[in-house]
Amino acid sequence: MAEAPNSQSSSQPPLNLDKEVDLIEYLNAILRAKYRILVFAILVTFAVFGASKLKDDIYVATSVVGININEEPGGISPGNYRGSDTLALLEYDFIIQRAAENQKERLITRMRSTRFSEIFIDQNNLLPYIYAKHWDAEAKEWIDDFKPVKLQAIKTFQNSIRALQLDDASGLLLVHFKTRNPNLSAELANQFVSQFNSYYKGLEADELQARRDYLESQLDNGVGIETQRSIYRMLEAQLSAEVLLEARKFYPLEEIQPAVVPLYKSSPNRKSMAIAAFIVSLFMGVVVVLGWTVISKLRSALQDYKQRSTSTERDDKASAAVTPPDDDESIGRRN
Repeated sequence: MAEAPNSQSSSQPPLNLDKEVDLIEYLNAILRAKYRILVFAILVTFAVFGASKLKDDIYVATSVVGININEEPGGISPGNYRGSDTLALLEYDFIIQRAAENQKERLITRMRSTRFSEIFIDQNNLLPYIYAKHWDAEAKEWIDDFKPVKLQAIKTFQNSIRALQLDDASGLLLVHFKTRNPNLSAELANQFVSQFNSYYKGLEADELQARRDYLESQLDNGVGIETQRSIYRMLEAQLSAEVLLEARKFYPLEEIQPAVVPLYKSSPNRKSMAIAAFIVSLFMGVVVVLGWTVISKLRSALQDYKQRSTSTERDDKASAAVTPPDDDESIGRRN
């Protein structure tokens, strides 16, 4: 039997997959579209630069703070007790409170707490700054009876205005404040230390007062002479702890280096954004051109493959019509 025509072409891989990649063709496509790519990159760069102009300039001021841990709270040492061992142990546990192992983490958590953030916002009148779009600076009142949401203001303060960074190597705390006003950033960074010290001392003073009230109430219960002596010693230690608390100026935070007014903005960096946009848009333009070239080659290959397939089928039908069938009668005549 005769072989079907174009058997060699039908056995070839479809879509020109056997051909090598022509890098010159891709390079030529990029060179042909170079001006369009360049114009696209310039337009994107100007668009990004214009969008960055809509963002406010942010200034960051930083103060360096030392954390003083209360390792020796004062009072009577265990060796100076005159009462029984039980009373000595009671006095020591009641008065002497050494710093916990995670004292720094506790202090930083208090600095970041919602309660202190709310107090700091109120003391520095930051609600008009946080909701500047709803505040009339000249009339000093809210526009259209706007009512600020305190919880939302606290979240904005914690996430966008104040930042705390603990340096593990030196143990120092960096207090960052980011605002639209360089003077305000420096002022808030410096106010943070004194206001947190007052807040924390107030908490400790309330605790000492609660202990004193409890001890004084026990004296009215008719306790024994030895117990009264122990209570008086604890009251004496309470008084020394209160005096020590008020006398310590840099407790628990000590300002090592105050914040200075920043001369330059920290963000947005418009030049860097423009350069990055230009480079990225150039790369995207090249990728689009290469992708379009690959798609065009694929479409052309599909069309060629479709034409070859149609031609092969047409040749097969024509060959089948010309060649007579090998029936039994023709075979007998040939024999």
